[in-house]
Amino acid sequence: MAMKTALGKVAPHMKANVPASTIRRARFPFLILLAAFVAVSDLASKAWAQARLETPEGYPRVVDVLPGWFDFSLARNRGGAWSFLHDAPERVRMAFFPTVSAIAIVVIVVAYRRLRHDQWLAKIALPLVLGGAIGNLVDRLRYGFVIDFLHAYGTFAGGTHHFPTFNIADVGITVGSVLLALESIFVADPGPPPND
Repeated sequence: MAMKTALGKVAPHMKANVPASTIRRARFPFLILLAAFVAVSDLASKAWAQARLETPEGYPRVVDVLPGWFDFSLARNRGGAWSFLHDAPERVRMAFFPTVSAIAIVVIVVAYRRLRHDQWLAKIALPLVLGGAIGNLVDRLRYGFVIDFLHAYGTFAGGTHHFPTFNIADVGITVGSVLLALESIFVADPGPPPND
């Protein structure tokens, strides 16, 4: 056990012997609130996109935001990122994507519970990914596809190049994944606390 000094403080060289039960863990309200914010923002923006970007005849229209660089353009993605499994039979897609999303949601919740309170990057990253996963899962269960409407492109190197159309959920997943990568690279893992 760590010994206290005359001032009542734990000696610096003894602080490592902290029981695992006393480590402050990340709390679920933050996970729920941030994930809900991402998911609601995603679903609301998709509802706006469907109402604003589809003509009565069913044809999507384009709204320029930054001409030559960025616009709103409605798309229905039946596949995954970069059109993964886009041409697969519907029964394969409807079994694969919701299952993967459900597994990811469970893994994220379990991983979040194991975070230390001071793991700020991961504490922000996991709710972002969770909210994005929920937003896209709702689309797949409701429509059988994901609604995308954010379209980035540019003319350079002799041609016009298009980034795959995406949505707010994709932004949350991407930013969260980058933060997790940064955490794994730059934040040292102290490992489990030693036994008393």
